[in-house]
Amino acid sequence: EGLMSDEPSVGGDIFVIPSTGGNATNITPGRKSSPSWLTWTSDNKILFAETLDADSSISLVDPQSPTISNLWRGAESITAGLWNPNLSVSSDGTHSAVIRSSFSAPPEVLAGAIGQWKQITERNKDLKPGWGDAKSIQWTNDKFEIQGWLIAPKDFDPSKKYPMVVAVHGGPGAAVQSAWPGAGSFEMALPASGYL
Repeated sequence: EGLMSDEPSVGGDIFVIPSTGGNATNITPGRKSSPSWLTWTSDNKILFAETLDADSSISLVDPQSPTISNLWRGAESITAGLWNPNLSVSSDGTHSAVIRSSFSAPPEVLAGAIGQWKQITERNKDLKPGWGDAKSIQWTNDKFEIQGWLIAPKDFDPSKKYPMVVAVHGGPGAAVQSAWPGAGSFEMALPASGYL
């Protein structure tokens, strides 16, 4: 459940509706995240990927007693080729595959148990960032908790002053995550000078 600007961008809360009909039950009420992908497990739980702050996260919820267990969380983007955090899971639920990237690491395919993935590809091993360090920062404005990325120019010198480019995008359902430009949830458009 959620309202997004782009059809493939999903997020919100997870609801369960009995197959015999009846009312929908929100099993993630008040969760400060935005689930973006889910699947049923063989033991009738729901495995889901979510945006948690600006991180990718994978969690498990039991609809009978909505206790959420976090299985993995990282300051990076994980996808299976779609927007927002998601993964590909084997039919028995023991293995998964993701395309993983961050501001400092270009996308590569990884596979294995959730959170214990081993890198499979090395197609982008020679790519290097055209920008400096990225730092997640948080602040409060009008009672809203806000997260943003501060990305330094390449070869940043703290004794110099630099112009700043601000790109505003809403979240958390469609939050900008640490991802290689063009590889994550949303493309990060770096100006010709190479900084944001």
